[in-house]
Amino acid sequence: VWQMKPFAGTLLFFVLAVPWHVLAGMRNDKFFWFYFINEHVRRFLGTRYPMDYDTVPLLPFWVLHLVWLFPFSVFLPLALRNPGKLWRPVERKDQLRLFAIIWFLVIVGFFSFSTRQEYYTFPVFPALALLIGSALSQGEAENLPLVKWGQGLLCALGLMVASITTALATAAFLYFAHYAFGIFNPALSTYPLAKEIQRRLQPDDIVAFNGEFQSHASAGFYLARPMLLVDGRKTVLEFGSHYPDCPPVFIDRNELAQKWKENNRVFLITYDDQFEKVKSLLSSGIHTIAKAGGKSVYSNRP
Repeated sequence: VWQMKPFAGTLLFFVLAVPWHVLAGMRNDKFFWFYFINEHVRRFLGTRYPMDYDTVPLLPFWVLHLVWLFPFSVFLPLALRNPGKLWRPVERKDQLRLFAIIWFLVIVGFFSFSTRQEYYTFPVFPALALLIGSALSQGEAENLPLVKWGQGLLCALGLMVASITTALATAAFLYFAHYAFGIFNPALSTYPLAKEIQRRLQPDDIVAFNGEFQSHASAGFYLARPMLLVDGRKTVLEFGSHYPDCPPVFIDRNELAQKWKENNRVFLITYDDQFEKVKSLLSSGIHTIAKAGGKSVYSNRP
């Protein structure tokens, strides 16, 4: 451990990392709370705001490392031979094994107590690469049967998925992906709704989304104009929406209700199951313009 120069290495890390973070904090209000507390401490504790993520169950969290490491995970048993030598690692290869195992256990063990995501433990794969690479090299030098069995298994798997098999799988994927797109297009795209709005749209008209921006973002693309977001301060846009230079596109339900009563025509794009949240506030006429894929467009004018 001392040969890795932990103090000099830590100092170098801070020299490289601190200036950018200090400048970011000076130029962005609440950056330190958002980045260090909310995105690190509170994410680890499962109290991050907004709560727009899930956690991987503990057993898959550990076992999936074998999947991400494939095909080299086939040789992992080689690295676990002679576990007794890890207690008193005299030889360099055993010291390397112990170091890599501790490296893996510390990171995966640490994040096992957090809101687990599989990508949290990406830094363990260099350790696993060292562990398996060293074990495989030693196994080949000793001509161990386990090496031959592992290589034979990978050879068999390679032949199963080679040449013709790959071409058929690619063709099937392209066909079914295209077929699925036709089925899911109404639910995934807002193009049919945007087309109906475009037919009626005038320069002074207002177009608003009810809910999160990513749910209706393609409508803004098709209409090529600014949109208002009703109760859109959620998930990925929530933090930046409070900055003073943020465009004035975020409105609440009461502001929508006020615009609904004014002279300008308003188009509201919403998921059908979310429309009830604003419907009671829209006192004047509600006219259905279009429906597609569980989404609808309403307007305050026919």
